[in-house]
Amino acid sequence: LVALIAVACPVAAITNGTADNGAHPYVGMVVFYGDSGNAVGRCSGELLSSTVFLTSGHCITLNRAVSGEVWFDEHVTTTIKGSGNAGALRTSPDGELGAVILGTAASVDGFATLPALGVVDTLANKTPLVIVGYGVTEQDKISGNPIGRWNNPTDRVKASSALVSGTQSGSADILKHQNGPGGGSGGGCFHDSGGPILPVEST
Repeated sequence: LVALIAVACPVAAITNGTADNGAHPYVGMVVFYGDSGNAVGRCSGELLSSTVFLTSGHCITLNRAVSGEVWFDEHVTTTIKGSGNAGALRTSPDGELGAVILGTAASVDGFATLPALGVVDTLANKTPLVIVGYGVTEQDKISGNPIGRWNNPTDRVKASSALVSGTQSGSADILKHQNGPGGGSGGGCFHDSGGPILPVEST
């Protein structure tokens, strides 16, 4: 898992992406809420069990979120509070990982499986990857509200990418992959943070 953030993306959200078409039903979208109950952020993530939804830690900490709701629909057409799977928020001590502990068990076809420790170090350069997320591209800025509002329905999208191996500067937790439209490779966009990056054989 990595935090995926980009400045500009095409309408398909994940660059060079296509509709997921049910391939990753455990990947969901979480909307975060602040103290006043207003939406303060949105990210992608994956269900590890019927009640544990994993996402990026910065999705919670940067947004100062206090609660969240998760949707697993292929095409999310509404994010009205109370219509999703509500849960309490948790973060790892280092702030890298975040989780939504759902109050009611989610009903999806299968769960995500975390890789063994150090498995990325065993993968060869250019190992084929698939990235999945719910990134959106259209946002109105509202005076006094840094989040604004999202205008378009959000779809679960996937794209092909490839691992860029080697020692990464800055953090041992960083996984580097092709990120952009060049050569047909896929990349992540705003709100794809927390979505999985999967070796092709595991998809």
